[in-house]
Amino acid sequence: MAKSIIGLFPSQDHADRAVRDLLEHNIPSDRIGMIIGKVDQENVEEVRGGDAATLAAGAALIPVAPVIIPGIGLIILAGPMATAFKGITGEEDEEDMRLQRALMNAGLLEEHAREYANDIHLGRTLVAVDADDDETDTVAEILHKHGGSKLMFRRTS
Repeated sequence: MAKSIIGLFPSQDHADRAVRDLLEHNIPSDRIGMIIGKVDQENVEEVRGGDAATLAAGAALIPVAPVIIPGIGLIILAGPMATAFKGITGEEDEEDMRLQRALMNAGLLEEHAREYANDIHLGRTLVAVDADDDETDTVAEILHKHGGSKLMFRRTS
């Protein structure tokens, strides 16, 4: 992979549409990740019941790892971002910086990780895509088309 492209969406629905569009453009599901900062109570019960595949239309199409984190709430981890979040379920710290640290583990600079973590806490949804050089423009256009903002391009190889 040449770049990781990260976008922030105003809602889970916007992110779901972007994920569907990425899959329709032959971006493999194992290269797409989502972090859904807030999920409604009905979906929380589904996670507790073990039915994580129904959490999001987009997330249902990619490997999903639901995590309920004390002090943060429910976060849906999927695809390449999930690895960076190992250990995030630890003790809350004074400012609850766990989400920010996990984003930094994924390769974001501290200032960007802090900004994305704040947005996720507010209920926005983050989508990250590992893209080859020839896919970068298409991925960016798809994320932007479906309401993605604060797009970040990070070289991965």
